Amino acid sequence: MNNPVNEAPEVMVNQEFAPIFRRAMQSFRALLPNELEVVHKWAHSHPRVRAQTGALENVLLNACVLVRRSMTGVAAQVVVEVFEAVMDEIVLAPDAQTLQGGLPPRRYMRLLISNSRRVGIGPLHLPVPRPLGDVKGPVKPHQLTLAQLEAIIAQHKGTVTVSSDPELGMELDIFLPAAPPLGRALVSGSGSALKHILYIDDYADMCELVGEVLPDAGFKVSCFSRASQALQSFVDEEGRYDAVVSDYNLPDFSGIELLKKIRQLQPEVTFVIMSGYVDDTLRSAAYGEGAALVLSKTNDLDDLCTALRGLLDAGPTTQPSSFTEWSSL
Repeated sequence: MNNPVNEAPEVMVNQEFAPIFRRAMQSFRALLPNELEVVHKWAHSHPRVRAQTGALENVLLNACVLVRRSMTGVAAQVVVEVFEAVMDEIVLAPDAQTLQGGLPPRRYMRLLISNSRRVGIGPLHLPVPRPLGDVKGPVKPHQLTLAQLEAIIAQHKGTVTVSSDPELGMELDIFLPAAPPLGRALVSGSGSALKHILYIDDYADMCELVGEVLPDAGFKVSCFSRASQALQSFVDEEGRYDAVVSDYNLPDFSGIELLKKIRQLQPEVTFVIMSGYVDDTLRSAAYGEGAALVLSKTNDLDDLCTALRGLLDAGPTTQPSSFTEWSSL
């Protein structure tokens, strides 16, 4: 096993997942004897991930190796299935402040790595062909322990659940955040800078997530955990922000109060209120104070990007805007 201690760490890149998956499966297939197969089922259209390419490829390869080593009995196939999953209100805790399972609401790519004793093989499961030749020499994966594999997946903002049975072998259930398609840059009226979004949420994971997703969609974003910090930034950088997106429940004062204060400074600013629980009372209060949109935090962030693009392309508005449903559901 090589130890790349002197290599610079890979950067996270928004990229297509299919090439990473294909290389990992081909490498794994080359390790298997002829009598064993690896089959895959792909139920996700054009997924993208923000990933360290080599690290994620090695994680997939090692995950398959771990499952292969656990196989017992007559199982003759390693099975890898790729699905799309959307975390929504089903996983939102009742207090709407924390998320069950530690995963923010968004689209995820779910990989189930198992074997043919656990999973029935159907016509949609396709075999990974054995390489016809190996011009690069034998496959030498950087071997990972299960703990190392879990750590790398956590670095990619994902989770892995391990199920093990002495008779059925191991199954790995992996969730990785799906990255949005790279959007065209949305520039300000002068054409000199990206549209700048001020985002406020005391949930650190959501701030980090928004800090990744909005730039991919063509925006600039600044994130704060407290309304008072965001308000001070808005004052200090007069005219810097094109839109404000705020959680309703904040530690110091509410998103509605922040909306009132900011509109006193800049009445035409585009303001979006987000909340884990949206009802008619919240909508009435927000729209009554001039919010452009009230959005549930259980919606996918791709939809927030779409809504912001529509609002900022069309110019500031104080009228309620409709919110598109997930096109893939």
